[in-house]
This record gives sequence, structure tokens and C-alpha cells, in this order.
Amino acid sequence: MYEIQNYYGFIIAICLFQLFPGAGTIAILGATATDGSKAGMSAVVGTLLGDFIYMSSAVLGLAAILSSYPRCFAVTQYLGVMYLCSLGLKYLFLQESTNAFHKSTLLSRKYMCNTK
Repeated sequence: MYEIQNYYGFIIAICLFQLFPGAGTIAILGATATDGSKAGMSAVVGTLLGDFIYMSSAVLGLAAILSSYPRCFAVTQYLGVMYLCSLGLKYLFLQESTNAFHKSTLLSRKYMCNTK
């Protein structure tokens, strides 16, 4: 088994990692800030589900299978790249209509709450 060679360095590294939020935390905060608590809870459930799938695949030995078969690993990488590119393109092209929707929603809220 591996042992910790420098215990104090390990503790410092863990404390530093805990100080900075990860991508999941930022996604949850962003969803909550823009769309409310229901969207934030949906982001929490999605993050937990993704973590569960990731840990389950690690326990089942998916990393060992992918390291044994480099072509399968390359296919998995390219599928991931295509998926992320499609999400990015969808976000870029839907950005204009989403911004228009948010502006109209903010304007209607402003006029509904304005008492003057």
C-alpha cells in the first residue's frame, strides 16, 4: 500500500482544495442564483447522480478496462468531446433567445413590483 510521505503537506493540500469551490459547486450556485431554489436543488441532484455514476464505474473497474483497451478509451474520449461541443454550440446559439427572455422577465417583474 501507499503511505503518506509528508503528512503536513497532505493536510495543507487538503485545506487548500477545500478553500476553492469546484465546478459542481459553481454550477449549483449559478443555477440557484439565476433560476431559484428548485433549479438549485435540481443541480444538486444532477451533481450527486453524476458523482454516483462516476464512483460506480470506478468500483466496477471501468478505468481498468479503458486502460487495457486504448481504442475504447479513445472512442470514449471522442464521444465526450462531441457531447461537450454540442452542448457548447447549443448554448451559443440559444444565448440570444435566452437573453431576450430574461430581459423581458426582469422588465415585467420590475413593473409588477414598482409602486410609484
